[in-house]
Amino acid sequence: MAKLAEARSGNRETAILYRGRALVVKLRPRWIELREKGRRDVVSMSYDAIYEWALKRRWQERRAAR
Repeated sequence: MAKLAEARSGNRETAILYRGRALVVKLRPRWIELREKGRRDVVSMSYDAIYEWALKRRWQERRAAR
């Protein structure tokens, strides 16, 4: 699998709508940026923080199912 290089990071419009606007994703080598199409406000999160959040969520769902 190819690694992300700083010069190769680019924007991708998703098929997901949030409040009627498509979400735009920018993959960076160490983090991901999300924003609504047509807006400037950007939310950034590191890949390890996303992975940790997903693990915690899965753990909470399994705990609630017991």
